[in-house]
Amino acid sequence: MNLIFNFLIFNSIHRKITLFLIIQNQYLVSENLKVFIGIPSDVYYQKIINIEFDPEPQEILKEEWGQKIACFKIEKLEPYEQKIIKMQVEAEFDLNEFRVFKNGEDFSLYLSDDPYLRLDSEILKKIAIKLKKRAMDDFEYIKLVLDTISKSLYYNIDGKWDDAEKTFLQGHGSCSEYSFLFSSLMRLGGIPTRFIGASVERQNGVDFTFHRWVEVYINGKGWIPVDPQFYDTPESKGKFFPDEKRLFLITTIEPGTNSYLKEWYNYKVEGKKGIIKIKAFFKWEK
Repeated sequence: MNLIFNFLIFNSIHRKITLFLIIQNQYLVSENLKVFIGIPSDVYYQKIINIEFDPEPQEILKEEWGQKIACFKIEKLEPYEQKIIKMQVEAEFDLNEFRVFKNGEDFSLYLSDDPYLRLDSEILKKIAIKLKKRAMDDFEYIKLVLDTISKSLYYNIDGKWDDAEKTFLQGHGSCSEYSFLFSSLMRLGGIPTRFIGASVERQNGVDFTFHRWVEVYINGKGWIPVDPQFYDTPESKGKFFPDEKRLFLITTIEPGTNSYLKEWYNYKVEGKKGIIKIKAFFKWEK
């Protein structure tokens, strides 16, 4: 079964995108806060022209697979005191060849388990085995998994990240939970996956929701984007990925739970004491 994947096609579109991270302490004195922000890089159709932080991060960290993370340290926040951290990205978007791994690259990391994937789940194993038997090739398996998820879930944001098995059993999830379930069934079917975290250009130019999807690796074709939550919408009309009407700033690319961002994919705030309120959004400007 030969399926057509819809890739984004642009003619060098320029954007300035700013992440605003507003951190406010609500109660008691908060101490030793750490703020982690995923740093966008040159990938696919995305070319980073410039990145500026305000204030400057204390450290630039790097995950084992190369993802860069900006680290900020706040020693103390008094009650109702707030700090604002900004990351301004200037980028151009244009279609390039999808980057593939070099020959002999180890894919074991992209097939391994993760707390949110639950590859040990007997329920998910049975689903994968059943669909794998029906599929003529990897492309048909991807389509069967997407159809199964679309029939099993409805979109719902409840502020939690449930693992793949729980998401399937409860019958709903956010874009992250759709991605966890899809990635789990892909890996159980022997197809490598990785997670993409991003901001989306909205009609009003402000993105409060963000987005996450999955890429699958197909021999001879490289990494292919598949958005299981988008697929489960009337607007997809059977497509696996949004068309050229939508721009994304990719912030993170990771095979599993990020050791700094954890289950988050754009930023994370850690602190002791106090009650921290966080407001975060991306502002897109032409």
